[in-house]
Amino acid sequence: MAKVLPFVITLTGPSQSGKSLVLQKINTLVYVLNEKGYAFSPQLVKKKTTREYRVEELTALDRGEEIDVEHVETMPKECDLVYQSYGLRYGLNTEHVANLLKEGKTPYVVINDIRAVEELKEVFPNRVLSIFLFRKIPDITDFKKEAMLRGNVTEVEVYARYEKAVAIYRMYIENIALFDKVILNAVEYHEEELHDPAKNILDKQLLNVIQGVLDGKIRLRRNSAALHSQIPKTFILAGNAASGKDELIRAVKDMGKLQATIIPKYTVRRQEEADEEEMICRIVPEQQLLQRLDKAYLVDRANVLRELERVSEEIRCRFRKYWEEMKRKILLEIPDGKSRFWRLVENAKNEVEASSYFEKNADYFDLFKIRDEGIKLKTEGDGAILSELDGKRYVIYHAKGNKDKLYGCIVNHTQNHGGKYRVLVASQYGVFNLFKHELGIENVAVIYVHSQVSESEFASNIRDKVVAEKQEKFNEYLNDYVENIVYYDHVVIYATAHLSNEQSIKEEELIDQLFRLFRVY
Repeated sequence: MAKVLPFVITLTGPSQSGKSLVLQKINTLVYVLNEKGYAFSPQLVKKKTTREYRVEELTALDRGEEIDVEHVETMPKECDLVYQSYGLRYGLNTEHVANLLKEGKTPYVVINDIRAVEELKEVFPNRVLSIFLFRKIPDITDFKKEAMLRGNVTEVEVYARYEKAVAIYRMYIENIALFDKVILNAVEYHEEELHDPAKNILDKQLLNVIQGVLDGKIRLRRNSAALHSQIPKTFILAGNAASGKDELIRAVKDMGKLQATIIPKYTVRRQEEADEEEMICRIVPEQQLLQRLDKAYLVDRANVLRELERVSEEIRCRFRKYWEEMKRKILLEIPDGKSRFWRLVENAKNEVEASSYFEKNADYFDLFKIRDEGIKLKTEGDGAILSELDGKRYVIYHAKGNKDKLYGCIVNHTQNHGGKYRVLVASQYGVFNLFKHELGIENVAVIYVHSQVSESEFASNIRDKVVAEKQEKFNEYLNDYVENIVYYDHVVIYATAHLSNEQSIKEEELIDQLFRLFRVY
């Protein structure tokens, strides 16, 4: 077991993210970690604050419970780390924190201020674990419901708490690289599950993160400058089918051409409608059939245009604005060659007929040959392999429960990528580890892409034939994140609860987080 110096834990998150619950749970983890042989002695650091106690805090004090703040009329001089939020001041004494560290304790404190977190990281270099707590995007309806349950919150206070929660969420987006780990409090629990560490993901994430630091698997950074490496970083994106990975890949291809390139991924399976060009499948649509369908589309489009031109010029000029909009919509309704192809596949009478529309891909390389005949340089527990064949190195891995459903990509740090970042979509921790083994830990960043889209929302919006398989795996990726959180470097949040083909501010926020990481690295 690695010897790790005592460290500080900072907790940041908007209202309703679960900070109070996490404060309770940190203490309950003492017994679990001590039984495992870890020396873990957490100590809550109370912030001094000029705000009055909240009703729930007074209630907790009456019950003899500990809270994380102490009300003062003026900030004491010994508080050398002071920040202000909505006209109220909060402060703590870093000498007190230092003394707790000397005693071998783990001080933990709630801090919803970026500057304060940064200054703590400077005062205690490489000894601050900064955690951001995320449950869901702030919703004014939720804050109103909470106020009704409390019964003592004014409408002005409700909106103030909501606006502050939005500001803290934005603070995460704009400072994503500052946080060492993100705890996703993303599941609703029954009361008995909430207090059972074996049954909820909140306890598991906290345990795995703290244990990861104590093991030395999670290296604490002094600041964002510690993220820089000598060669372009490889970013690996992981997440479920509705997490926002596709939106990020499209953004990199459309808007990030000067910054990043997509790593092609090979697979033994047949191409699916949702596959982008970076997915190189063994079986692809027959090219001659696609060409015929493209020609049919052009013919149909020309015929429609010819019919539209029959409308008198007077009418077209008189209603030009409406005419052009109607014309655009009509042309968009004409299915192009690719749409016609996938309609043929969807309407095929059986699998034999559907297969007749495909052919072998000349650009595909044989993953089975690489797996079976290549030199195995390293293997991981989840079936991922680093293999070498004909002078090239590959990472080969398989889908869960199906060892013959292979995926793979070339991994070689000597490749020339023009100084650009590289982006790969892969969700197995074995792939993360093999890339880090081959390229160096400091040259690979693993990102979990998290969205609020529910399993039922996802299922209702997917119409392809593999929906059952995708739905079955929908929650697996969150569970993988929980169990293997030590391997993830960042979380980008797609704060949408509904699937839509339209561009939205939530998609822009998602993209902004990835591009901010590009700039930091």
